[in-house]
Amino acid sequence: MLVTMPAMARDKAPSQPKPFHYTVRFGAMIGSLEAIAGEMLCVSDKDCEILLSFWPRIELSLRPPHIRGGEGQASISCWPLKCMFANERGYSTFSMGVDRLTIYDGRHHRSGIEVDAVWRRHETIGSVTIVVTR
Repeated sequence: MLVTMPAMARDKAPSQPKPFHYTVRFGAMIGSLEAIAGEMLCVSDKDCEILLSFWPRIELSLRPPHIRGGEGQASISCWPLKCMFANERGYSTFSMGVDRLTIYDGRHHRSGIEVDAVWRRHETIGSVTIVVTR
């Protein structure tokens, strides 16, 4: 009986991590629009979507880190604009606690392997400060 117990334990499928709730407090300044602030209760197994502006439609989506102390992933979508974060992509990382994400206009952004000979400054659309707590 003692010999079969470890074999039975190995056959058991690993369990999925249990989803947890976390709170996101945010404040955003988008162009000349009125500043907004809010708080959301989010679940770890779904993206937490925050609407920052109706027109232009700017949405921030947050996915928390899988491990405690890790970095989460933020993604931004803008319509009809094209926007990006400082890393010149539509996604970036954020840290649990307090973090500030700056949103840039990506209409003149070029992708590919070409490297510009001059430094190009991107126009800022706005910024959002988030406070994420578990």
